[in-house]
Amino acid sequence: MKRFCAILFILNGSLFAYAQQADTINISCNFVNTLLTDAITEIEVNHAVKFFFRHEWTDSLKITFTAHNISLDDFLNFTVQGTSLHYYINTPPAKVYLFPGKMDIRVLPKFNLPTANENDTMVSLQKQISEAEEKYMKGRRPDMMETIVIGRSNVSAGSKKATINGKICDLQTGEPLLGATLFIQELNIGSASDANGLLSITLNPGKYHASFQCLGMSNKKCLLDVRSSGFFNIALDKEVTSIDEVIVTAEKKYNKAATLGMEYISLKAVKELPGLMGERDVLKVSQLLPGVVSVNEVSGGINVRGGNADQNLFYINDIPILNTSHVFGFFSAINPTLVKDFVIYKGQIPVEYGGRLSSIFKIETRKGNKKKFFTQGGISPVSANAEVEVPLFKDKCSLVLSARSSYSDWILKRLKDPALRNSSSNFYDFAGSVDYELNNKNKLFIFSYGSKDNFNYNQEIEYEYANLGTSLNFLHRFTPNLKSEVSFSNSDYTFSNADRTNESNSYKHSYDLDQAGLKANLYWSINEKHTITIGSNLIDYNLDRGTVSPLLPESEVKINDLGTEHGMESALYIDEKYNITRWLNIYGGIRYSSYQGLGPKKVVQYSPNTAYDEKNIIDTISFGDGDRFINYHHPEFRFAVELNIGPHSSLKFSYTEMSQYLFMLSNTIS
Repeated sequence: MKRFCAILFILNGSLFAYAQQADTINISCNFVNTLLTDAITEIEVNHAVKFFFRHEWTDSLKITFTAHNISLDDFLNFTVQGTSLHYYINTPPAKVYLFPGKMDIRVLPKFNLPTANENDTMVSLQKQISEAEEKYMKGRRPDMMETIVIGRSNVSAGSKKATINGKICDLQTGEPLLGATLFIQELNIGSASDANGLLSITLNPGKYHASFQCLGMSNKKCLLDVRSSGFFNIALDKEVTSIDEVIVTAEKKYNKAATLGMEYISLKAVKELPGLMGERDVLKVSQLLPGVVSVNEVSGGINVRGGNADQNLFYINDIPILNTSHVFGFFSAINPTLVKDFVIYKGQIPVEYGGRLSSIFKIETRKGNKKKFFTQGGISPVSANAEVEVPLFKDKCSLVLSARSSYSDWILKRLKDPALRNSSSNFYDFAGSVDYELNNKNKLFIFSYGSKDNFNYNQEIEYEYANLGTSLNFLHRFTPNLKSEVSFSNSDYTFSNADRTNESNSYKHSYDLDQAGLKANLYWSINEKHTITIGSNLIDYNLDRGTVSPLLPESEVKINDLGTEHGMESALYIDEKYNITRWLNIYGGIRYSSYQGLGPKKVVQYSPNTAYDEKNIIDTISFGDGDRFINYHHPEFRFAVELNIGPHSSLKFSYTEMSQYLFMLSNTIS
């Protein structure tokens, strides 16, 4: 106790004797998860520095710090951040005093107010400071960093690694940021956020300098005090950089990942698209990619790697969209102001997706402003749109409402052709979503979408089709390494047409395809290099092929009921991603899918080796409601390997099997 009182006496008596001499004391060190007491001992052995402290103040503290020729003051400032310790340096010789709490300053330095003449002199000197000197002085100011404490110190034991999960969002809107990165300077490793703004990284307990970055956002540096596994939130502010000159250069695109044929398209790329009469088609971006072409000039269909248009599956927030265009392909059925980004899988396809042979288009919409009310809108020669974002609970829940409607008939009224002037074409689409973050472990997202088209040519031919769907997604995190995602979706597509060109053959026909899906996934991150996904999905199809019936009294068309179909598609799947070394990454998985045709159904049997003709029918089998009359099943193997042969070169190979049980008959003369 006498020694401690003597230390306080020295501190109070020589507090202001310390000047900039401490900056001349430089040290070099390399500590990884090292006890502070051991680190101090090593510094005393290698440098002319003496420390005074009590061991009970430092026994539970560990540090991770690597530096060469750094000032003693900077090292101590990093060491005591986030702790209850403070320090004082007395030179010469170099003596460091560590103590808990703040120093008790009893003597104030002398300070005299300057006279009027001295004030004028000081103002004059300030005006003489050049811009370079001002930048230098600004650079010499202390860099204050925010400290983020993760976990609890009494949970971590020894050198046990901790898995930390974080969420990165926009400071102004609270919307999650996709592709934001976390970089740990001491370990030269990092992680990137997903569509929900979530990222995960595994570290040893200790303190790390972290840098957060995202395109269009300001960089942020923080001190991570990792004590055990845990969760943290961080927000980045928007940044606008003013520059005088822009030099545009191009270099070969390099996709260093084990996923082949995956294309990520951001909202920025969508905004740069040229528009047709002011309307941008977000799906037209995909036609700029290799292996993707349109069916024809005026069509909403897309052929991928030689496949047919019905061999592509389009999702918007887990809702399958069977018709992605307005007015037979002139405009997109998805409002571009609502799109955040979307991913195209046209090569290696993850096992959680199936049901189509060529590609998967996954579109994600904006989650909404959780900070303040926001609205936007616009008009074009053919349509008008509006969007409203409302924070229902600040920083927790947001509501997004979007709508778009056409008024394009005025164009047809100005054409010379009388038949076109007597025609009409209109469409609308709407969407609404609620994004609710219940807590750090649970998140709920509800989305609803609808679109409708109506085209009438000279009151003779009429087409009408519509999409309507709803999805519910629930994300739950059991542990930092284990999370689950459950989603339910329902989609209903209707189509009808009527033909009056020939009174004797006039008819009307409509059909409806309703499908409901349930999907559950379990994601297990064993460590930062090893991830396993297990899941299943179930889709229930109900197809009403409708009835062809006469439209006008003079029509000779007979009523023909085309019947209904009921089927169920299911799948179980598992995959594994493993970064074995820095130069070898592998991906493997299997998806076992099946399709069952369900009754009511009548199945006819024909004589062997004869034509399918009524005269060759030998029996008719009737199946009741829900009875299975046919079953298809198939294992689908997925495999990929990446071999890195250089910093900018790699060899990749993938193998993918797909099964498709639902096909489309299309009318190509519309």
